[in-house]
Amino acid sequence: MYKSYGKDGQIAIFYRDTHIANFPLGVMKMYDYEQNANKLILDGMRDGMKVKDIIYACKLFCESIRYITWDNLRRKKYKRKEIKLDDYRTFICSLLALVKLKIIDEDDAYIIFSRKAVQKKLRLT
Repeated sequence: MYKSYGKDGQIAIFYRDTHIANFPLGVMKMYDYEQNANKLILDGMRDGMKVKDIIYACKLFCESIRYITWDNLRRKKYKRKEIKLDDYRTFICSLLALVKLKIIDEDDAYIIFSRKAVQKKLRLT
């Protein structure tokens, strides 16, 4: 599971009630993630894909990352499958594309923590 803390806080990503990862909000802002999701939708439509096909591809990718994350929670540390940062970024783009297309409710997809909330959490642990 990827966890990091940025200068502007962090975003916690969920898919079907499974916590997937935390992303820092520093260099990449929430606006940048949303723009990447919009670009994902537009590029798919320009390539001739139907909206239904884009939704299917995004759901399939999100399900595969969710399965690997869920499976890693059950395995011993040395047997876990590694998920690369690029896969996490593609996951967040796919998830935000599903939010943009109103397939997933925005409240069920992510939570944004401010920098103060993150610093308070770090002091407590």
